[in-house]
Amino acid sequence: EEKRAVYHCNAAACHVKLGRFALGREQCDKALALNGDYVKALMRRILCFERLEEESGGDDSQLEALTKGERRGKPGEAQ
Repeated sequence: EEKRAVYHCNAAACHVKLGRFALGREQCDKALALNGDYVKALMRRILCFERLEEESGGDDSQLEALTKGERRGKPGEAQ
């Protein structure tokens, strides 16, 4: 499970470098589902959220909705 989390996080890094932030976020979500304490995956996912927000014109409502559930549940899980 630990290695699979690293593989997903590495795939996320590739997507980020190519500017595919939605795919990078998905890979980070998978990594965090396998290892919820994986700080690098969490930080990379935050970067993806920020870049996606910039691309959408700065609409904070979607970012707030996505992160709201994380304070109460598992990463990426809406409550």
